Amino acid sequence: MQAQLAAIPATDLEVWSKPLNGKQSNERAVVLFNRNSTVASMTVSWNDINLDGPTIVGNLLEHTDLGTMDAGYTTMVPAHEVTVLKVIGNAR
Repeated sequence: MQAQLAAIPATDLEVWSKPLNGKQSNERAVVLFNRNSTVASMTVSWNDINLDGPTIVGNLLEHTDLGTMDAGYTTMVPAHEVTVLKVIGNAR
């Protein structure tokens, strides 16, 4: 299964999501994609990726644990770059 567009929070901002271990998995790879020429604050809502709250978040590119979040995760994404997350929660 390939990633699917989960949300378009604003012009040139996209949130993509893919289950990691099958369609009903509680693990997701999430990409926050900033197509703008300026840095952007971006949020992934657990509702947009079919998860329910408290959810463990990790940054896959930086190999860091970002903690447990209740409803979503917000970060600054540099211009023309991505943030890649692994999110583990309760599948809906």
